[in-house]
Amino acid sequence: MDLSDVTNLLPVVVQVIVRTIGVSAAIKLVERFGGSTFPVPLRKSAAGEVRYQVLAETVGEEAATQLVKLLGRQEVYIPLCSLALRELRDREMRSAFDTLTGKAEKYSALQAVAALAVRYRISDRQVWRILNQTDRIGPAPETQATLF
Repeated sequence: MDLSDVTNLLPVVVQVIVRTIGVSAAIKLVERFGGSTFPVPLRKSAAGEVRYQVLAETVGEEAATQLVKLLGRQEVYIPLCSLALRELRDREMRSAFDTLTGKAEKYSALQAVAALAVRYRISDRQVWRILNQTDRIGPAPETQATLF
């Protein structure tokens, strides 16, 4: 599974970045700068060139150039994308449970949950909660809705 499986759960800014530079480059950008604001340079000053080089080291020369064209001179907050990454982990866990309890592995449900809790470093109760969920397919919630 990869981030393209949960693109709809990504914040809008990351969806735009994915469409611009591709999934793998966007993942590198989120891994390096997630949770911070990154000033996208125009390359018109020494400081801008240094920032561009950092960006190019992270996502590659071509992707960095595309980001500069799209977002140059803007300070862009790069989200952590926790919702999408958590959804990927949960899907992977449900798939692993199915594999472990399938005909080939012959784990009981309790044995599989115990193994998954250790593998993912979470409680067995959390594993059960995740196993009882279905894949999220809708867009990420922007903010809490108002009652009126």
